[in-house]
Formats: sequence, structure tokens, C-alpha cells
Amino acid sequence: MMHARPSLGGSRLSSLGLGSLLWLAACDAGPAQVGDDVVATVAGRQITVRDVTAQRAYLSEFGELSFGDDEQSRALLGRALVEATIMAEAGRREGLEADPRFAWAMREEDARLESSHVVAQDTIAERGPAYEAALSSWYAAHEADFREPEQRAFSGVQFSTFKAAQAAIAKLRGGGEAGLADLGPVLKSELLTRDDKSYPTVHPFVFDSALGEGDVISVPLLSGKLILVALLTRVQAARTPSLEEPALRARVEEAFARARREATVDEYVETLRLAKAGASRK
Repeated sequence: MMHARPSLGGSRLSSLGLGSLLWLAACDAGPAQVGDDVVATVAGRQITVRDVTAQRAYLSEFGELSFGDDEQSRALLGRALVEATIMAEAGRREGLEADPRFAWAMREEDARLESSHVVAQDTIAERGPAYEAALSSWYAAHEADFREPEQRAFSGVQFSTFKAAQAAIAKLRGGGEAGLADLGPVLKSELLTRDDKSYPTVHPFVFDSALGEGDVISVPLLSGKLILVALLTRVQAARTPSLEEPALRARVEEAFARARREATVDEYVETLRLAKAGASRK
């Protein structure tokens, strides 16, 4: 549910989404009309620092967290107050105060704040038992989205011709004493995630399921202009990371918060839709 805010001339506190043009129009009153404690004049009405302070006193704990108590946050709250007044004045000027469509427009503006309330609530509840349980349950249902695929690395020696590389592979696989380093300077790859489409002359052979660490890759690898004789040096199995890992936890918390925001907004939009349907029948 939305957190109730006090009315201001028939208006509710609007979101910050009405735009900078309205803000400029509201503040273009000039020094002669703005006193020391006046933050803006809208349609002849002065909005003072005291108004902004009083507005903050009515905020819920989530609203207080969203706006804070620093100078920048107070300025944002003042801007929201100005924009709400502009919207209310526009409605009065057009004679829309009693029109359910105007109330609907104001509620739509409120809906824009709903997602920020969810984020604030999550921040307040962070590391609490209920939050941890919800996060763990959500991660368990979405583990596949965070599963890390198998990765492999190889080392190789460059050859000038494909035929010479084939001969070197045959020699290595023949079981003699010669090793890869005996063939020339060794190049080493980083851990790779399989991408056959981007690397069709390397990855299908490096990720051959029949290969294990230390095995010679059966064909020369063509990497750009390089012709490589290579062996598999490392296989890191696919895994599902634990929530105890900081990097993974940060990603999961971000996705969890996004999912909650989307669900909350969808729920609230449905509430608005039902309210609009009810108003249209009156």
C-alpha cells in the first residue's frame, strides 16, 4: 500500500517526475517576490522552508529514508512540494478538482514513488531474519540464472603452417618425452567460457568433453592469424555460487530488489486500474 501524505490544497505529494520546466516556471518569480525563507512562489502562493520541514514530519519512516535529512534531500522534498502544488493549481484552474480523472492523475504520480518505498523498506530490513529468508527463498527459485558455466584454459605454441602443427600434435600424443615447452615459447589463455559462435576454430575443440586437464588438443587451433598446438591446462566445473560469496550476494540482492519493485508496481497499477473502473461506473 502507498504511504499516506497530508493534502496540500487538495493535492497529494507528487513524485519528482513532472519535469524541470514546471520547476523553472514555479521559481521564476524574481527576488522581489521571494523572501529569505521562501523556497518558491506558485500561483501567488509562497512555499517556505517551514512548509518543507512540516511536510517531512508527515513522512513515513520509508519516506524519511528516501528523502533523508541533509541539505540536498530537503531540496528534493521542497521540489516535490512545489511540483505537487503546480499540479493541484493546474487542476483547479481547469475546474478539475471534482473530476475523478484528475484524482486518477495524482494517484498515478504517487505510483511512481512506490518502487522507492520498496527499496527503502528493504534497506531498513536488511540482514533481518525475514529479509534473509525471503532472499534465500528467491535465490533458490532462480539459481539457474546465477549458475556459473564450465570454464577452461589452455596453453599453446605457435607454428607457421598447419601441416607442421599437425606433425607436432602427433609427436606429443605419441607418448614421447617431449613436452609442449620443448616446441617453442608457450602462450597461455585465461579461463574461457564456451562461445562456439564467436570462436568456431578454438572453443569446440578446447571444450571437447573427452578432454581432461593435461590432454593434447587433437587439432591445431586457429586463433586470428595464429596456428597453435595446444593442451588443456585447466577445467573449472560449472557451479552454483553460494549466497555467502560477497560478489554473488550483491548481484542477487540487486535482482531481488528489482523483482520486488516490479511486482509491487504491477500490484499497485492493478489497484489503480480497479479504482479507475469503479470511478467510471459512478
